[in-house]
Amino acid sequence: MNRWGKLFAPLVVVAVLMGGLAVPGQAAVSEDEFILTFPHRDAETHFLSEFGVAKPDGRIHRGVDLFATRGTEVVAGADGFVQKAQRGSRAGLYVVLTHGDGYESWYIHLGSFADGLQVGDPVAAGDVIGYVGSTGNAAGTSPHTHFEIHKNGRAIDPYRYLKDAFERWILSRQIEAGETPFR
Repeated sequence: MNRWGKLFAPLVVVAVLMGGLAVPGQAAVSEDEFILTFPHRDAETHFLSEFGVAKPDGRIHRGVDLFATRGTEVVAGADGFVQKAQRGSRAGLYVVLTHGDGYESWYIHLGSFADGLQVGDPVAAGDVIGYVGSTGNAAGTSPHTHFEIHKNGRAIDPYRYLKDAFERWILSRQIEAGETPFR
C-alpha cells in the first residue's frame, strides 16, 4: 500500500462505519443529512456566509448568494420535483425544488429557466434548471443565484452544505483531470 493508501484507508473505514461514503458530484437525502450537489457549474463561483444578516430594509437574508458569470448553468442540488418555476417581484425568476424528508432548495434571481422546465417535473441532482442572472430586486447587481435550503418550511443556513458540495465537486474535477494522487 502506498503512502496515500495508508493515509486515507482509515478515513474510508470511518466514513463507511459512520453510514456511508459520499461520492463526489452525487447527491442524496440520507436518514439524517441532506447531501447537496453544488448548484453552479462554474469553478469561479464565489460565495460567503451571509445567512441571517439584516438587510437595509429590515428583512433577514435567508440564503447565500452564489456569484458567477451571467448565463452559468444552475443545476438541481438534489433529486426531486419542480414545485415552482415563476417570477416574483423581489425574487425575479426563481425555482423551488422539493427533495423529500422536508427539504426544499430555492434558486432565486435566475436570468432564465432551462428550456421546457415545468412545475411537477422530476429532476435529478445536476440537471440544469436555469441560468445565472440578476432579476427581481437584484437588477443592476452582479449576476448571482440567491440560494436557500428549507427544512420543514423553515430556511436553514445553506453555507456548510454549499461548502461541502463545492469541495466535493472541485475534487471530482481534479480526479477526472488526473490532478490528484487519487485514482
